[in-house]
Amino acid sequence: MSMLFFKDLAGTRIDIHSSHLAMTQYRFITPNRRGKWYPSLGDAQARANAIGAGYLDAAGNFIAYRGTVLEFREKAST
Repeated sequence: MSMLFFKDLAGTRIDIHSSHLAMTQYRFITPNRRGKWYPSLGDAQARANAIGAGYLDAAGNFIAYRGTVLEFREKAST
């Protein structure tokens, strides 16, 4: 059987046949607050206003406030 691989942003290879597949989580950070981790970027963007990180405009585009940083991490799926 051939091995299948995904390439992530850093260029490292992840074996998708492994029993521990990773799930990306997202959150926004402002100079004064840290948001919760969310399973999708859309969820994190939709809730960013609660910590003053940004908002969704009328067209649904995310507008980040100055100083906002997006963090993401890989968490092993269970």
